[in-house]
Amino acid sequence: MAAEQPYAEDRRKNGWDRPWDMFQILSWVIFSFLMFTFFLVFVPLLEENENRIIAALGYGILLTAVIVGWIVSSSTDPVDKTIWSLLQATPREYPSGELLYCCFCKCKVHKRSKHCRVCNKCVGDFDHHCKWLNNCVGGANYKVFFFLINAAAALTAFHSGWGVKIVIDAWKDEDFPSSARASALFSGMHRNSLLSLLFISTILSGCVCVLLVHLLMFHIYLISKKLSTYDYILLQRAKAVEKQEKKEKRNRVGAELKETAVPVGEIERSRQVSVVSGTTEASGMTGMTGESEEETHWSPDDKRAAQAHNTSPASVPSSSNARPRAEEPAQIPLAQPSRAAVEKTVGGPSEEAGRRESVGSKKAIRLKPLPPSAAAHAEREVKESALLPGVVASTEGETPKD
Repeated sequence: MAAEQPYAEDRRKNGWDRPWDMFQILSWVIFSFLMFTFFLVFVPLLEENENRIIAALGYGILLTAVIVGWIVSSSTDPVDKTIWSLLQATPREYPSGELLYCCFCKCKVHKRSKHCRVCNKCVGDFDHHCKWLNNCVGGANYKVFFFLINAAAALTAFHSGWGVKIVIDAWKDEDFPSSARASALFSGMHRNSLLSLLFISTILSGCVCVLLVHLLMFHIYLISKKLSTYDYILLQRAKAVEKQEKKEKRNRVGAELKETAVPVGEIERSRQVSVVSGTTEASGMTGMTGESEEETHWSPDDKRAAQAHNTSPASVPSSSNARPRAEEPAQIPLAQPSRAAVEKTVGGPSEEAGRRESVGSKKAIRLKPLPPSAAAHAEREVKESALLPGVVASTEGETPKD
């Protein structure tokens, strides 16, 4: 036997091996209490014989199914069958195919097997270790386990249903348990004591039924998803780890942003500086744009006319693309006498001497150039007018305002 089972001294064979689990003992106590209260209290309190037969027969069938499923599930050894074949391997050898090496069992097992530390064995198609059965649930006993939880859920539902009916009838009967409804066994008992026993048994069976139905729905969900309980636990652990990593990442990013954050005062000051610098740049760009516009909005005819009279294109208003400025008041152009007329009338210096004198003086006279048509007209008026000395005197006395 020792040769066939290399670790038989520590391995648990089934759920009946000691030490027993506390949940296993608790399940025995609960179902024993429910069974005795139903047969010894519920059934005798039923007035009609038909109801007694239906209740006893139905409860007996369900109880038998639960007991059979319980015994088979607990007695089955779900160990991986490869252990009995003694497919031994050393830790240095890598398994091939569907077999993996278990360092605890020191042999090859199937990929769906898992080593249970409580039972100290590799369970084939491992689902979970059930503390209520004190045994592992795997491929060998999963179907029986599923049948057991179905039968147990039906038994507790049957128990709680009849219990609710009996408690309501007993509560309405003021002479209970001295009335004919109760048997002679309960005629001498106190009313409140018997009602408390009925109430406790009904509530307990209802609570167990809720838990079993929840467990049943969970396993139906696992079967529909083709998962085991162990697979579901691994998925939940992976989701929890992923969620924790995302949370840590958010906290880390938040801490980095907090460290590099700029105070509100500095933000306001930087905004003010940006506004001031932007305004300055905008004003400078406006001036530059204005000058470029003045230079570019001249037609070829105006440029040729300005060159003929020795004036710059910017000083001669464009006849086609000129942009009048509404904010500046209209100015009356001054008549500019010709060089010959000035020298003849005033007897002043030549043009070169006048240019040097005006450049050297801080109060140099700068007359606005006139368009060619206006300049020719003014020249004719100077030649024919007798007010030429007054005009010259006014130009020599002070600088005209634009």
